[in-house]
Amino acid sequence: MKSFKFFLLPLLLLAACKKNNEYQSLAITGMSSMAFASGDAISIYGSGFDTIPDNNTVTFDGVAGEVATSTPNRLQVIVPVLTGSGHITVRTHGQFATSTQSYTLVNVLQGTYTNNLTLTPDKKYLLRGAVVFDKAKLIIQPGTVIYGEKLTHGSLTCSDIDWEGTAAQPIVFTSDQAPGSRAPGDWTGITTVQGAGQAVTNIPVPIGIMEYVRVEYAGYTANPSLHGQAMLLFTDAGSVMRYIQVSYSAGDGITTYEGGQNTLYNYYMEHLIAFGCAGDDFRFTTAAGTVQYALGLKDPYLANPLQGNGINICVTQANPAPTVVSNFTLIGYDPAARNLGSAGGAPLTQNAGAGVKVGDVIVLPPSSSGPAPGTPSTESFAMYNSVIAGSWQAGVSFFGNPNSYYYPTDWDSYEDSAYLSNYGDDVTFRYNFITGTAGRALPYRGGVLGREAYLTSNYNNAGFEDITGTIQQQLFGYFNDTTRGMDLTAGQDPLGIKGLADYAQLNHPGVLPAAGSPLLTGAQFPGNTPANTPQLNKDITYIGAFGAEDWTAGWSNFNPQQTQY
Repeated sequence: MKSFKFFLLPLLLLAACKKNNEYQSLAITGMSSMAFASGDAISIYGSGFDTIPDNNTVTFDGVAGEVATSTPNRLQVIVPVLTGSGHITVRTHGQFATSTQSYTLVNVLQGTYTNNLTLTPDKKYLLRGAVVFDKAKLIIQPGTVIYGEKLTHGSLTCSDIDWEGTAAQPIVFTSDQAPGSRAPGDWTGITTVQGAGQAVTNIPVPIGIMEYVRVEYAGYTANPSLHGQAMLLFTDAGSVMRYIQVSYSAGDGITTYEGGQNTLYNYYMEHLIAFGCAGDDFRFTTAAGTVQYALGLKDPYLANPLQGNGINICVTQANPAPTVVSNFTLIGYDPAARNLGSAGGAPLTQNAGAGVKVGDVIVLPPSSSGPAPGTPSTESFAMYNSVIAGSWQAGVSFFGNPNSYYYPTDWDSYEDSAYLSNYGDDVTFRYNFITGTAGRALPYRGGVLGREAYLTSNYNNAGFEDITGTIQQQLFGYFNDTTRGMDLTAGQDPLGIKGLADYAQLNHPGVLPAAGSPLLTGAQFPGNTPANTPQLNKDITYIGAFGAEDWTAGWSNFNPQQTQY
């Protein structure tokens, strides 16, 4: 009997240890959302949870919620009535774990609003599903934070806005996911539209004011054949849109469109940032616009199947007035990254695009009188005093069939201006710098100038063709500088932009050109060209987005993944 007890005792101790060890790994590793309202059902992820719901106690800053379902790694909990934000704690079998991140209690915006609404910085807000302000003004005060819900792909559509952030207190739209867990396409994004019932005129009722605004981790689209975008903006000459940053969109960054009417709105935007966007940084699908001072900075590991270009010109109007841009800096992809193969080899993917892509097939939903999706676009575009740097697959690429007028065969020199005349579509490039980075001189495949052909039957992309050694290139090189190849690994920084082009500094780029940079002087706005528009500030002397002043300071964010809102 004694020997039996001696044998039984270790077994009992082992069983007791095993029972205690079942719950020693209790931990909270994440939540389905860090921004929610009382009454919402959220998921808590971790380990060591009891499979019987009532054996788990979940408190929100001390207030108990209702555990609806449970597995060892997931609890679904109904959020109790709360008065503020805090931390979540799970208790089971005498142990507890507390979330490292704090949750945020929000006011939910959902459905259609027909009355004016003001959002204030003392509260947080959540876009749940499609949120529409129809015949109502949305006012957002400085410092307000609005989350886009990942579960419902939250979106916001407005026709009358007053969003006046400040450099010290920008307005922020971001993902409802926790820092470290945010991803491009967590939510859909922001759309501005012409007000319902407005007369079709050349002078629409202004959209309003949008300044010092950041939009992060948007760009979701349910249809991968259509361009998603973080911001789809119908705008006009009477609206103010400036100091806007879009970061890590799964689609395009900022897209302008015509609001369904073939009218000329002569819009103006300034001081824009597109950071880490997988699609086009800036996509212009309407004519008669002017944009000045813009930074496009690619994350070298992010490009979507519709290509990540710096600028994409895809105008849906017939005989369009020109879109005029000046003082852009477009930094492309790291050639060592997955988007581009080794020097001389084929790209690992076809997703990295061109610094500027002129022309595309129309992919936005058509207007009632507009062309159908899949139709080649028309273009009228002018670019001045700008920088295209990075190993894009082409510096400037012209999209089209080589037998059509979309192929650049008719270049001329007109009154000291180089332009491409395609049956009424004029394209002008002047006083721009184009260079490669990181050990590879631009071009990669498409050359300083390239043609990106489509297959006529279905408009599929047929790749880049180098047209650098043509008369077009000679004229292009006469009015633009394509000679300053750079190699940051070898210390060659002829434009003085290593702080922007060095991808090791992606989360804290140095935006100002170095002392002695040729970009600090030389800007020109010739009066006999599209640069004559009164909307451009012609008093500046620098080329690219920056001179001696860092206009991104204070309000922008190049590390949104780690920001606790």
